Amino acid sequence: MALIESVSALIGSEFALIESVSALIESEFALIGSGSALIESEFALIGSGSALIGSEFALIESVPALIESVSALIESVSALIESEFALIGSEFALIESVSALIESEFALIESVLPESSP
Repeated sequence: MALIESVSALIGSEFALIESVSALIESEFALIGSGSALIESEFALIGSGSALIGSEFALIESVPALIESVSALIESVSALIESEFALIGSEFALIESVSALIESEFALIESVLPESSP
């Protein structure tokens, strides 16, 4: 009878060992699954890094065009300032010619007045 009880206990411990091995295998599959998820997230990170590098290159490529447009803006502002000075110069010339016209009108009036006075 003791032999039957020992064999029964041995069979019970073998079932417990099988259950623990089964639980170990399940945890290994779970670990493999999480490792797979980690690898997928690493690939996603690599993809987003590549997109970031692409946008940085696009930004770098747009810098020369930005520099050209700023240079063109500076040139147009410079031309605007030059034309403003030219306009001011022509306004002074106009003022001088109007002043000379007024002086000649006064000279004409003065030359006419003495002849017409009694």
